[in-house]
Amino acid sequence: MVAGLRLRGIVVLTLLYALVAAALGFALSALLTGGVVRRAKRAGALDLPNERSSHRTPTPRGGGLGFVLTCTALLALLALLDRGGFRLWLALAGAFPVAWGGWLDDRRSLSPRLRLAVQAAAALWTLLCLGGVPVLDWGPSRWNLGLGGTMAAALALLWGTNLFNFMDGIDGFAGIEGASVFLLGGAAFLLRGPVPLGFLCLGLTGALGGFLLWNWPPAQIFMGDVGSGFLGFLFAAVALAGQLGGIPIPFWMVLGTGFFVDATATLLLRVGTGNSPVQPHREHAYQRLARHGLSHRTLSLALGSFNALWGLAALAALALAPQALMPLWGASWSAALAVWVLARCLPPTTDGTRRV
Repeated sequence: MVAGLRLRGIVVLTLLYALVAAALGFALSALLTGGVVRRAKRAGALDLPNERSSHRTPTPRGGGLGFVLTCTALLALLALLDRGGFRLWLALAGAFPVAWGGWLDDRRSLSPRLRLAVQAAAALWTLLCLGGVPVLDWGPSRWNLGLGGTMAAALALLWGTNLFNFMDGIDGFAGIEGASVFLLGGAAFLLRGPVPLGFLCLGLTGALGGFLLWNWPPAQIFMGDVGSGFLGFLFAAVALAGQLGGIPIPFWMVLGTGFFVDATATLLLRVGTGNSPVQPHREHAYQRLARHGLSHRTLSLALGSFNALWGLAALAALALAPQALMPLWGASWSAALAVWVLARCLPPTTDGTRRV
């Protein structure tokens, strides 16, 4: 009986800490993002509409700086409190050079090669701090690939960084994606450990909620590369750390389904048709759906609902039947691919107005 009461107390205390992390993240990020909005307007750092834009009104950019700074404070605090996991916190700090490169790119465009060099250096740092990723956990099986596993992890970090950037094209969209995947990922860490990493994820979820106060349609500020690259890199790094700790790769692939499928399928199609992979465009499924009348608010809510449906199923499978994660991954990607194909089948349109 005493052991049961003690366990209940630990659970209650863990949930309380998680709520505190989320609330602090929300409040600090909302304040910082508001400051970025005011500073950007005074400095004239505006994203001007062009033929590839999904908005009409000049809007400040770089709003992701607010939740990046919030996450910096959360990670520093956790590193001080959890010194046993110091190498993990150092590994996740690789996301900050990516954010710095994105901030510079938001202010004055950097060349694709320079951006990639910064991302590659950050990935190398993260993998060195993790001690490499020689083993990939697929749930039913574990593949010991040695150096090959670490190289695959490096590619995952680079792709995660850029796919968030590719998918940050309408109001609220990337913020909803980040909030939902880190919320569900944080819940998984509270369930399976390491618990401090769950606190970081839930704190970042709160921070993204604070950012969405300013980015929700109609957006008062855009996330910018400073935020999108940071979120993509951090999600990939958290997933790699999670699979090293017993949360298999298919769980993370289900959480990121919406962004993974649209970004990857669109990129492969463009490369296959002879288009440059770095040339700006509006051919992603969500952009085509926006041009055909779906508002930014509708698309963001649809993405959040999609993530909640499949993410909660993945969380249940992780807790009750981990062997179900592989087929769940296949089912979620099939559903997202069906939406992508449907969007591709829509007739072309030149309408680039923003619908909130």
